[in-house]
Amino acid sequence: NPMVPAVLFLGWEILTPFLPQLLKSFSLVHYLVSFTPVPVTVAAFAILAQPVAWWVALLALAAATTLLVYLATRVAAKLEISYSAD
Repeated sequence: NPMVPAVLFLGWEILTPFLPQLLKSFSLVHYLVSFTPVPVTVAAFAILAQPVAWWVALLALAAATTLLVYLATRVAAKLEISYSAD
């Protein structure tokens, strides 16, 4: 079921403002913030972290995209569709 990883991913990204700096580096939102021209407002209990350089953010997002597309193609290649099973 694809909803389970989607809900886990959404939960992780929602918790990003409250995570320490080391765990924020595993979040895509942390890298996307580097491209905003104005600082993003966060919740009152959020832990502030310095955004990374734009080129590091670009490399991290490109690597994450490449990895996710590769994993998706591996899973899709293992799917079997039987058109004669009725």
